[in-house]
Amino acid sequence: MNSEKIIMIVSAQINPNQKEALDGYLEAAGPMFKAAGGTPINKYKIEDQLVGSHPTSLVSIMEFPSKESLLKVFESEDYKFILPLRDKAFLNLDVYISSL
Repeated sequence: MNSEKIIMIVSAQINPNQKEALDGYLEAAGPMFKAAGGTPINKYKIEDQLVGSHPTSLVSIMEFPSKESLLKVFESEDYKFILPLRDKAFLNLDVYISSL
């Protein structure tokens, strides 16, 4: 088992017509990530895009104690239950993992 801390980077375009879905997703997912040892590093609202064709309105960065702790969240039944909310809340969503 790898005990190296990792960073989760989320790049998302929020669906402006689905505020309730976004609120519901964040209300449910936030405690799941926290329970897995997730610590928010920062959140950025994107003002303008200089290069690329994949629109983004938000970048969020969190640190986790291990890759395994983060993957357990995404693989859990509780997280799978909120996927419909996630799919409504975001027009685009990319999640990356990086070692510290």
